[in-house]
Amino acid sequence: MHYLGESSFNLDELYLLCVRFIREKEGKAFHLSYQDRLQLAAHCKQVAHGPYKSDASPGVGWLDVVGSDRKATWQSLGDLSRERAQEKFVEILDRACPLLAPYLEAHLNEKRDRENKIKEEAEAKEREIQRQKQQEQEQMQQQQRKQAEAAAKQNLANQKTNSVSGPVTNRDDSRRHQQEAQIRAALNQQTAVQFRQYAAEQHPDDAYKQAELIAQLQEQHFQQYMTQVYQQQLKIQQEEEQAKLLQQQPKQSQQNSTNESATVEAAAAEDFNQQLQQQLQQDGDDEAEAGPEILPASMWTRNNAAEFKKEILRDSRHCCIKIGSLATATPQSPSGEAATTNSLMAAPSMWCDKQLTAAQFKAKLAADSNARLKIGPGEVVTVRVPTHEEGSCIVWEFATDHYDIGFGVYFEWTISPSDRVTVHISESSDEEEEEEANDDGNNETGEAEHQQLDGDSKPADGAASKRRRPDDDKAVDEIIPVFRRDCHEEVYCGSHQYPGRGVYLLKFDNSYSLWRSKWLYYRVYYTK
Repeated sequence: MHYLGESSFNLDELYLLCVRFIREKEGKAFHLSYQDRLQLAAHCKQVAHGPYKSDASPGVGWLDVVGSDRKATWQSLGDLSRERAQEKFVEILDRACPLLAPYLEAHLNEKRDRENKIKEEAEAKEREIQRQKQQEQEQMQQQQRKQAEAAAKQNLANQKTNSVSGPVTNRDDSRRHQQEAQIRAALNQQTAVQFRQYAAEQHPDDAYKQAELIAQLQEQHFQQYMTQVYQQQLKIQQEEEQAKLLQQQPKQSQQNSTNESATVEAAAAEDFNQQLQQQLQQDGDDEAEAGPEILPASMWTRNNAAEFKKEILRDSRHCCIKIGSLATATPQSPSGEAATTNSLMAAPSMWCDKQLTAAQFKAKLAADSNARLKIGPGEVVTVRVPTHEEGSCIVWEFATDHYDIGFGVYFEWTISPSDRVTVHISESSDEEEEEEANDDGNNETGEAEHQQLDGDSKPADGAASKRRRPDDDKAVDEIIPVFRRDCHEEVYCGSHQYPGRGVYLLKFDNSYSLWRSKWLYYRVYYTK
């Protein structure tokens, strides 16, 4: 019984392996004698049912010799314990079949390899956790050092100010501290739920670490907010100073400088044109038969770009055009009443949560009826999420039961009257697009484009399929095309930076499924 021990099998594992060995190999790789069969069968009955019982054994007929022998052998074991019966079973099989030893050795090696692999994975995970903790500590120390340096600089600046303007009164200090406390309280109230959830996910069983992490996040949020406030104040002061300087300059001097620069530029352009004409007349005799004469182009630079832009803005016949690397250029009049211009759209981020399984995620949201949706066969559900004034980024998480579903994200350039999240259900993506086209009044032109967002199909080629932004009241940009996602296996997450004010359209497409309904578990929130 050298296969028993901490580094080998326990008794139950060894017994089950021997039973499986008999079922797989007996009659093929080896043959047992009649007596060995009786002994193995009797010990197997002893392990399963204990000592012989008449109700546990079927009746034996007069001519059933084998049944009578098995019954007698089982009765002969008496009150043999279950563990001893298992050991005797293994010993009888090991003595009767030499092939059992290599079979058990192979399974033992496989078990050790599996245990070693699990141990290595656990050690690697532990090393990664230690590395992350060390990085967090280093970042925290670096941040504390920066805060200390900033505080020292601020104290030095306050000392210099006090030396010039006199000491600051205690009333001013108390007022400043009171304002900071009010700002901190307001910011902490806004982010209390989000920071508490994040801390619970990072340290689920340690309340002290949760409180410490929440305090760090609140301090970082406060510092970022104050930095933004200072930057905005500085920008406003600079704009006011520039406006004052522009108002102080006399209008007559601006007109004189404009006329003089225009005269000089026109004279330079005329001289340049005359030189080009003379050069072409000298060289044009040899090339007269090459084709019609092409007049030369003239180019020059103007010295005052700011004055040129003011002239363009004063002339209503001209327009301004804003062009982005991923946007469409649309004319805009000086009064600001032109068509909407598509701004540079940030790329979305998508990932699968490896720390939270789909079952755990669904268990968290199962009690919340607002976080669950039943999507019928052939239906497309659109979750409309308006942008929030206090947020700058949207985050989504979702999973389904048993089956995959199509998912995509769009952005509608309309301002919602409220911040409420609404859900719209349609039979298919084609029907949804036709309704949008009818609502926007595109039936007059007869040229509305429809794009089918099927879960099995890929988006159409061309710029129109990647970004479409018609000049109407419901212009929609495609952020993520609809594809089928294996969200029944993993929790799918994603985020996107606000391109502006509007409504996010989270589409869950079940139009490709004609018979199955899908249960959707989702969570949407905004961050800064």
